[in-house]
Amino acid sequence: MSPSSIQPPTNRVEREKRVIPAWSVVLIFLAGIALGGIVFAVAWFVFLPKPQPQTDKMPSVVTVKDILPQTETVPATSTRESATSTEIVKVNLAEDKTVASLNIVWHKKPTFKSYREVFGNIIQTTSSVTGQMLDELDASAKPGSESADGNWEMGTVADGPFKGSTLYYQRHNECDPGGCASFMFLLSPGKTQARALNEIYDASGMGESEEYLAARQKLFSMFIQANAIKINAMPDVLKAEDGSVLQLDDNIYFGYSHELYGEWLRDGKFTTVASIGKTSDGRSVWERKDSYDMYVQDDAGLPLRVTSVIPSVEANSDKGIPRHAIVSWDTAALAGKKTSKYYDYATGGCDHFYATRLTADETLKDEDLVQVGTAGGKPVYIPKDASKNQSVKLAYDGWYVADGEKPSFAGFLRQKPVPVFFWKDAFSKWVKYVDTDIQPMAECGKPVIYLYPTKTTAVSVKLPKFIEVTVSDPTYPVGGWKVIAQPSGALNVMPTSTWATSTYGSLYWEGTGVGYQTPTDGFVIKDGQQAVFLRTILPKYGLNKKEAKEFMDFWLPQMVGASYYRVSFLTSAWSQAAPLIISPKPDTSIRIFMDWQRLSAPKTITPPKVVTPARNGFTLVEWGGLLYK
Repeated sequence: MSPSSIQPPTNRVEREKRVIPAWSVVLIFLAGIALGGIVFAVAWFVFLPKPQPQTDKMPSVVTVKDILPQTETVPATSTRESATSTEIVKVNLAEDKTVASLNIVWHKKPTFKSYREVFGNIIQTTSSVTGQMLDELDASAKPGSESADGNWEMGTVADGPFKGSTLYYQRHNECDPGGCASFMFLLSPGKTQARALNEIYDASGMGESEEYLAARQKLFSMFIQANAIKINAMPDVLKAEDGSVLQLDDNIYFGYSHELYGEWLRDGKFTTVASIGKTSDGRSVWERKDSYDMYVQDDAGLPLRVTSVIPSVEANSDKGIPRHAIVSWDTAALAGKKTSKYYDYATGGCDHFYATRLTADETLKDEDLVQVGTAGGKPVYIPKDASKNQSVKLAYDGWYVADGEKPSFAGFLRQKPVPVFFWKDAFSKWVKYVDTDIQPMAECGKPVIYLYPTKTTAVSVKLPKFIEVTVSDPTYPVGGWKVIAQPSGALNVMPTSTWATSTYGSLYWEGTGVGYQTPTDGFVIKDGQQAVFLRTILPKYGLNKKEAKEFMDFWLPQMVGASYYRVSFLTSAWSQAAPLIISPKPDTSIRIFMDWQRLSAPKTITPPKVVTPARNGFTLVEWGGLLYK
């Protein structure tokens, strides 16, 4: 057969089958992996964002744990897992018992920081709710406003277990001079952990969504109370330039002026106080132009309340010994006058911190005084003619004799030859001390709070932290009362430990810590006229029938046993002395506080001008009074 006769099949193509060795398959596979790795590495190098230079000038981390001891990452709580399951919050463990004294390198002036800048590394989240919360917090921060709300960087820790951590102060507009949600906290150098230095309140409003409240709860849950940590912002003993000791308010975190600190943060200076001198370590002493309050600034710029007092002996209730000033009397200079055993500075209201300096309408002239001893290294004086001295007359007016008839003024001076004495402090201000037998002790008695929203509303009611609540109903919880208020005034109080709510008609508290100047105007009521007087005057101050009746039910049984009564009402002065933190803020606030005393004889006093307030919108009403012990 010739080659030309050989034809390919018409129905199939025959192919030669070839066998590929196994080793060649492996080689091809490995080559593919190597090529893919090279491509991935090139892409990683080319497209990955380059690390930015470190701009944080805070000291670097000095321990493996990012400074704040005994910390861990805590997942979202199971009850809110659906809303916050993507959140990670780094918090301090409650069992951390670290005790430290912070040596702070203070900034010359605190600097403002946004919430995202401060807390962005602490809450790592993809939750839009948390992002919304941080944005809203930043939107509400007002560094240039009168309140100067927001986060303020104050300084850094120089040494010790918290070395390199930053100290912040967070302040809130709804807070009073005592702080409320305002607090100090440490932030670790890596900005991943935080520690509160004093108790904090979550200031979020009620009525928010569950997701929002859960996110905010996460933010505040990173803090624990750590009062074992002390800030070295003040010397242990503060003295005036003449060496006399100045007494700071006992509560170092909440004995400062929120308003004044706002001025300092905003402007770097005070505008509503005047400098009246300096301390021995060069700090300025400031005085309010409209009151007796004095302040000094600590190293952080905080204006702390201070007062000039004579060194004293603390009270011993078991032995019936009141607190009293230490005085070295000059018996020759007294010329036969017998002093009382105990003297203490006169107090105004229910605060026992202030020493009482003379009021604007009181004057003392050197020629009218005689030195009769010393106290705290400074002279003690009494008036040469007590019958012409206004302070002595006021002491007589306020002296209540429970048994028998009150002596005449001359008889009073025979029984109490030295009812008051005067002492000039380091700032040339006269301070008055009064015989402890003459001045009664008192506390703020049953301020009652009513809430009348225009529609059912969730309301938060908080007292300033400088008030020590001794009695309350319902129980005053940490963070304040949270209620559902009805237009009728009915209050469903949110529970603290159970899901059951309780209904009240009002909130009430008793306590100490509120200071104010005793009013110079008022009314003198003869015994037997108390009910008629209150029934007439209370509506003029804005109380309705129900409120006035409850006021009288409480106070009339107290106002007995005297021939006369001096009755004064504080309104705006009470709101300044005991500010309430209410959220949402009422449209109308009617707050009155009755300062009164028993009198053995009538006295002349100027009646006040009373303007009856109108009730518009969401209305808050509060009444209270001075409860004598």
